[in-house]
Amino acid sequence: MKQILKSLVPRLFQPIRIADMILRHEARHGKIISGPFAGSKYIGKSVGSVFLPKILGVYEKELHTAIYALQAKSVASIAIIGAAEGYYVIGFSKLFPHAKIFAYESEEEGRRLLAQNCALNNCNEKIKIEGLCDKKAFWDLLKNEAPQFIVMDIEGGEDDLLNRDILDLLKNSSMIVELHPWIAPGIKEKLIELLGGSHHCTFISSTERTFRDIPINQFLARFFSRWLTFHVSEVRPFKMEWLLAEPLT
Repeated sequence: MKQILKSLVPRLFQPIRIADMILRHEARHGKIISGPFAGSKYIGKSVGSVFLPKILGVYEKELHTAIYALQAKSVASIAIIGAAEGYYVIGFSKLFPHAKIFAYESEEEGRRLLAQNCALNNCNEKIKIEGLCDKKAFWDLLKNEAPQFIVMDIEGGEDDLLNRDILDLLKNSSMIVELHPWIAPGIKEKLIELLGGSHHCTFISSTERTFRDIPINQFLARFFSRWLTFHVSEVRPFKMEWLLAEPLT
């Protein structure tokens, strides 16, 4: 019966299509509309993740508290390892207009879109775009630039980059690291052991989105809740977890 009713309703008027149109209408100005990066201009495409949560400003919303807390600090240099098209690059560029940002992205398409986002936000001059961040590149970055804040999302590569060889170089850096234990088994325990003596480690877990998370008219958000929350979910393969590591000194 469900399939019969669905076939009788024109595609344009199916609730999930209406929900998509509502969200894209809200995002029509090409600017992030909520959250810590609100007001940043954004191209209409993403790489390796879904687009709508980013333009709506609810992408990885669980990290907002940590990001807002960072604003109280003086940050001169930031590294984004796994920058994709630049959500965090342009976001932190807005929050810290005087900081130098090092953006590493292994995919050529990601670097191309990242450059476009930087151009849209007039921040090209302070963003250095690089390719793959391997062990040598990470060592050189820490040794020569000593970034005060690092965001890392490299699909299990955190197991390779974060090791005892660079521990002393990390002691003054705050970090947010997305964990991928299905790719790097035991990564959580490894990082607790590795960083426990130099950093305060907090783990942040992903939560399900509700209509209250959607930055639009709340009557519409509630009425189309079932379909809108689908569009702002991030289509993750598993429940996600991030490490927030802050220096003890």
